[in-house]
Amino acid sequence: KGYVRITEALLSHLSFRDAHRLTASPAQVDMLDDFYAYDEDGTRFSHDVTPVILAAHCQEYEIVHTLLSKGARIDPPHDYFCGCDSCNYQQQYDSFSHSRSRINAYRGLASPAYLSLSNEDPVLAALELSNELAMLADIEKEFKNDYSRLSNQCKDYVVGLLDLCRSTEEVEAILNGETDCDDSYEMPGRPSLTRLKLAIKYELKKFVAHPNCQQQLLSIWYENLPGLRQQTTAVKLLVVLAVAIGLPGLAVAYWVTPCSRVGKVMRSPFMKFVAHASSFTIFLGLLILNAADRFAGTTLLPNMTHHQQPGSPQLKLDPLLLHRKTTTPFTWMEILIISWVMGMIWAEVKEIWSQGPGEYLVEPWNFLDFGMLAIFLASFSCRFSAMKQADLAQAYVYKHCKTLIHLPPEIHYFTL
Repeated sequence: KGYVRITEALLSHLSFRDAHRLTASPAQVDMLDDFYAYDEDGTRFSHDVTPVILAAHCQEYEIVHTLLSKGARIDPPHDYFCGCDSCNYQQQYDSFSHSRSRINAYRGLASPAYLSLSNEDPVLAALELSNELAMLADIEKEFKNDYSRLSNQCKDYVVGLLDLCRSTEEVEAILNGETDCDDSYEMPGRPSLTRLKLAIKYELKKFVAHPNCQQQLLSIWYENLPGLRQQTTAVKLLVVLAVAIGLPGLAVAYWVTPCSRVGKVMRSPFMKFVAHASSFTIFLGLLILNAADRFAGTTLLPNMTHHQQPGSPQLKLDPLLLHRKTTTPFTWMEILIISWVMGMIWAEVKEIWSQGPGEYLVEPWNFLDFGMLAIFLASFSCRFSAMKQADLAQAYVYKHCKTLIHLPPEIHYFTL
């Protein structure tokens, strides 16, 4: 009924000196004594419902606070696949009551009253619990609606906390969580946004799309770029074009003086995005130009030892020159492509280091990046191997062969 004074009067009784009577369920206490005197016809509440669970169900903040101060807690249910003796016994004795007791416990844990009063970090607790409940909804199909409703209740609780924010400091407290974060990968002075990343991981769209959250992200996006946010789209496009043209110079300036004004501007998320996009566009352009050289096909025929470009004077003939030798060295464009790929590999290594292998493998896009870079590495390795073999074959010809009419089996494949 929510009568706080009656609750306090009951809890001041000598019977409640033993905190075990508050933490154990009525069924457990009934095995020890008749403190909870059940009638033969049963009771209004299940035997697994403790006073703090019932208070959490009823959203009685003051009574939950009073019970928590007396040492009462809601024990999280065991894992669904737990094989301990207690879980096995309850499953065999009454599987339905076992499932309902788990739902009652989760209803108490997901209560806004209990989340707010029992956790030092309610946002983290609500996010973790919502994900756990969403997973249980997929596992326990028969109670899917109950678990889905509780998961949405936890998500609405976090969104409701954002609604209550009245200052930037309060929004940062919710998005960042603990201030003493051990994540050394983040730039000094930049918010860690650990709770926001967790919400993205758990696909909590309402939280991420909340206006308070988006406003905070927008201020971080235009960090160290005062006034650019209010500029028109045309001005922003000009800034993007200028960054793309001056990217090599800006990169060198950032390497030399990362703490200068230019370094701070380049460190802003907006400029990093523009720089990465410009770099990848240049990389795609190099790939297209490199492929365009091969559109016309090769001018060498299978048994030629040299080639002559149209309109050029007669080249000096070398009767011992293997014609494949002229096609194997790397061009300057391929060297640029290799340097770009090495940079992208280093970026992927940094991402694995910061996220951890487990988080890295969860994202499908990372498989695409990994596959693309692996194919590039395989291509470069084949080209390098071909160039090395061509050098060895040409050295063999100069040393052992007087003519190319009859090649030994070791190098015969170069003319095929």
